[in-house]
Amino acid sequence: MKYVLTIILMFALYQSEPEIIGRWQIQSFEAIDKIKQSPAYTYGDADAREQLDKLFNLMLENGEYYFKNDTLYYSDIEHGKIIKRRAIWTKKDDILTINEIDRVFERQAQINFLSKDSFAISLIIHGKAGDSNLIFTKIK
Repeated sequence: MKYVLTIILMFALYQSEPEIIGRWQIQSFEAIDKIKQSPAYTYGDADAREQLDKLFNLMLENGEYYFKNDTLYYSDIEHGKIIKRRAIWTKKDDILTINEIDRVFERQAQINFLSKDSFAISLIIHGKAGDSNLIFTKIK
């Protein structure tokens, strides 16, 4: 009986963990704010700043990620235009790994927060998680 209760408790705890499955919209990216506060951005070329602003807005307005069972469909920016990508995703502990289907490209992110309504990740570059959160909200 003791083992049955332990198994039921473990199952209940596992089921209560929020899932990443579903449609998510990029809400904000802290790196954008850091760039906009940098001297290079502030005192740099006005045309370059305008181009960056267009890319930032494009990403924030169109950044949608749709996590299905093991496949991710998401928006990306290439040459200033929104394109759709597909990837296989896995989650182990707090690490999200994305392997693109149509090209050889893998990226990882550390999940810093995950709830039923939002989640935040930090991109992992050269094995180290960055200090800027990419924040998503659930599309209902």
